[in-house]
Amino acid sequence: MHLKNCSAFFYFILVQVLLFASGTSAFHVSLINVDNNQLSSVKKQQSDTATPFNYFVVNDLLDIAVRPDNILSRQNILTWTLPTLFFYATDRDSTNFFNTEIEARVRSLRLDFISDKFLYNSLFWAYMAGESLHDDALSRFAYCAGEAVTDALFLAQSIKHVVGRARPVLTNEGPYSWFHGKSDIFGEYTSFPSSHATIYFSFSTVLGKAIGNEWLGDLCGLLGFSSLSGHNHWMSDMWMGYLLGKSIGNYVWDKRKNEKLDNKWFIYPAFIDGIESDLPAICFSTTF
Repeated sequence: MHLKNCSAFFYFILVQVLLFASGTSAFHVSLINVDNNQLSSVKKQQSDTATPFNYFVVNDLLDIAVRPDNILSRQNILTWTLPTLFFYATDRDSTNFFNTEIEARVRSLRLDFISDKFLYNSLFWAYMAGESLHDDALSRFAYCAGEAVTDALFLAQSIKHVVGRARPVLTNEGPYSWFHGKSDIFGEYTSFPSSHATIYFSFSTVLGKAIGNEWLGDLCGLLGFSSLSGHNHWMSDMWMGYLLGKSIGNYVWDKRKNEKLDNKWFIYPAFIDGIESDLPAICFSTTF
């Protein structure tokens, strides 16, 4: 996917579908392309239903950009630096160990059903179940997890294109090849950080917070991430993805854990049938 296709993902809006479940309707907006007329249309519908875009990802990213401490303060300085430096110095050996010893063992569990699409669909159905059953705990998990995963997707992809690190598949480059300025979304120079690690651990962190067991949440994140094939990263990419994912999950949970869920927009990534794309659309739903 080249830069112009990347822009089609990031600058979006296509109003799409009405869903019905258990007598509850959901207004579902898929964000694919944007122009001023479409944006005005969405804003008008937003105004008509008196339901604000409280979960729009741009708000979070601007907040993080203006105050990076919102993310950095979620881990202590030693956690950010010492393991990262260790993995960076030993990237060839530590990456090989992860691939042959950890990832191979997890894949032997045959968790083949786990995929990005499975994760994104799970978010939506958790949201629908929470709204239909009026289960505040389930709804809060879905709202926070959807927002965290969306934040993680945007943040990881943004960093990738700034640092331009070569992936391990480029055997002639090695782990210390940076700043290549390539624009392909899943190209050979978009290794750092691992977007899958960032996404899956942002989800699992919210899950751990919701069930009151962060260790179990981390285990779910590790199982989910390690079950994926073809992510092709250095160990330091995966470690930084883990730290970013944990930090984003904590950031979103702390911000939303006591917030009322009335008249909120649920945000989540989704692959839309009939639209071919390497990246998901960003969707909004609300109940009324």
